[in-house]
Amino acid sequence: MLLAAALLAAAALLARGLARIEGELARAAAAGNRPARVEFVVPEGSSARRGVPPRLAELGGGRALLGTPEGELVVLRRDPTSGELELERVYRLERDPERHLRREGAPLHGWFLTDVERERRTALREAWERYQSALAQALEDFGASLPTAEEAAAEVARRGGADRLLALTGPEASALQRRTAAIGLARAGYAGALPALLVLLRDHQRNAGFFARLCALTEELSGLALDPARPAEALAEAEAWLRAHPVRDPYARKGAASAGPVSPPR
Repeated sequence: MLLAAALLAAAALLARGLARIEGELARAAAAGNRPARVEFVVPEGSSARRGVPPRLAELGGGRALLGTPEGELVVLRRDPTSGELELERVYRLERDPERHLRREGAPLHGWFLTDVERERRTALREAWERYQSALAQALEDFGASLPTAEEAAAEVARRGGADRLLALTGPEASALQRRTAAIGLARAGYAGALPALLVLLRDHQRNAGFFARLCALTEELSGLALDPARPAEALAEAEAWLRAHPVRDPYARKGAASAGPVSPPR
């Protein structure tokens, strides 16, 4: 319930913000497509109110540039057919006067535009490679490096690869993949980890240390207060909660779980 309420609140804030952007674009277009800089009114409750408010600049052709308090530049466009607002590209403006020393032909003014999409895809690819390497190592050392593989899985989820991990939580994946994927998703706060966590809880009731850590991850996502000293009761309570609150959106997120790395079974 807490997760659902938070998501609804965030969606409402986003909707109000986008409505304001659409209004500014429409007014700019009605004014004859003249470039204009306007202030973007931040919705109540937005964290941006604690810093510099975003700014919106009309670029012409149904496109606009939004500057965020975090220093990112968001290119928006209005679809000519549907009229809906779309996100075209995101950049981050960075100043590094010494960067030109690192490569031939780099500009000397020290300002650089980083394509956030390209940067994130690179980071995700590298995180996935580290996860695959950690899985291979865990197979070789009979689980001694499982905590490393679990943290690598969590990093994949944090980098935007939750879909890849969710694909590894099904019965067709290996036990090692299912375990690390479920724990990685849980530590990154994804609701989609809950069904896989319950499978792990069911399979490891006799492993007190591991069961307790799994309970902690489940509590982070569900808000339950499980007693790991009573495995059967804790499992029954978690199963009842999931039946009453089925995961409809596996990509819904809560704040990153803080239970720490889950130790390999003894």
